[in-house]
Amino acid sequence: LNVWIAVLISVAGFYLLCIKEDFSIARSDIYVILCALIFPVHILAIDRFAPRCDGVRMSCVQFFTAAIINSAVAVIFERPIAIGEIAGAVLPVLYLGIGSSGIAYTLQIIGQRNANPTAATIVLSLESVFGVIGSALILKSAMLPREYAGCAIVLLAVILSQIDATALIKAYKSKRLTKNE
Repeated sequence: LNVWIAVLISVAGFYLLCIKEDFSIARSDIYVILCALIFPVHILAIDRFAPRCDGVRMSCVQFFTAAIINSAVAVIFERPIAIGEIAGAVLPVLYLGIGSSGIAYTLQIIGQRNANPTAATIVLSLESVFGVIGSALILKSAMLPREYAGCAIVLLAVILSQIDATALIKAYKSKRLTKNE
């Protein structure tokens, strides 16, 4: 129950992070929402297949599949890419590919083996919160009080999702019975 309450709380937090005061939404936020709808499918796939196979091998298959699909989509929808542009961006691309994607997703697959997939989704949603905070710190973007509140609410949801409510209730009842005796 606490995990589903945390889901609702995190949605409220993301509302504060994404929706503008005039109830408008930026194009980039639409992409984030689409990712937010697709990402749980990825987490459920990991939940289903990670216990059955080697996590590193699963990660490699995932990356090769993503590389093939993304290359095909890039050829169809992107303007022709100049080799000079690729050479100029080789370090950031390697950092993103190896660090942010390769290492992070492999650790996610290995770490998620024994996790509740719903709770894992909420914990991994902190990526958006860190993105907003990183933008404020690194790019000097101004955060509104509403966005600070959204970050705090999402963090609260993450903490709530990790609490074992059943154990807390049992401990409370046990303590109450002990006091009454």
